[in-house]
Amino acid sequence: MAFDPTKPVEGSEIDAAELRGQLNALKALIDAKPSTDDMNAAISANSASNVDRIAPMSSGVSDPPTQEEVQQIYNTLNYLINALKH
Repeated sequence: MAFDPTKPVEGSEIDAAELRGQLNALKALIDAKPSTDDMNAAISANSASNVDRIAPMSSGVSDPPTQEEVQQIYNTLNYLINALKH
């Protein structure tokens, strides 16, 4: 029996079978909901990694930039992209 929010009807006698059916249907709906652990696992699996550990680049870039400066930008950008992909 599926939960029916219109039952019991106002002013009706209490019917144990009907009431039991309603309560069992509500319990089934509650049991079908994911647990907090399931939700946390799903959020973690589908979220970006924490990027707080990626420090802002502190050095400037010369004009023209050196190979080392460009490589540092490249490495930092790839690290950030991979962290955000998780």
